[in-house]
Amino acid sequence: MTAPAGEMTALEHRRNPPVLGYFREAIDGIHFQPTMEGPNRVPHGRFSSPIGDGDNSTLLGCRHGLVLIFHSSRDQILVWDPVTGEQHRIATPLGFDVHQTPFDGGVLRAAA
Repeated sequence: MTAPAGEMTALEHRRNPPVLGYFREAIDGIHFQPTMEGPNRVPHGRFSSPIGDGDNSTLLGCRHGLVLIFHSSRDQILVWDPVTGEQHRIATPLGFDVHQTPFDGGVLRAAA
């Protein structure tokens, strides 16, 4: 496809956005690890985990700009949007022993 100078083609417009980084689990909590070089590099502390340093948490997954965390100190699942800071906390079901039953999770964002 071709376009007049200065205009984007449909193919250029649909390119995948760059990966800014990823979240990783460490002994002292969940941290953002940037992947891009400067000047586009996002600082380490830009996306600070909403879970306190003393609280136990497990990173379950990241997708579509959302992070899924099991907050074991509160028996809650946390869906966190690190860009806006918005959080949704979901209690684990009654009778479900999260400490004895292995589980995993995934998160998706609804289409706009």
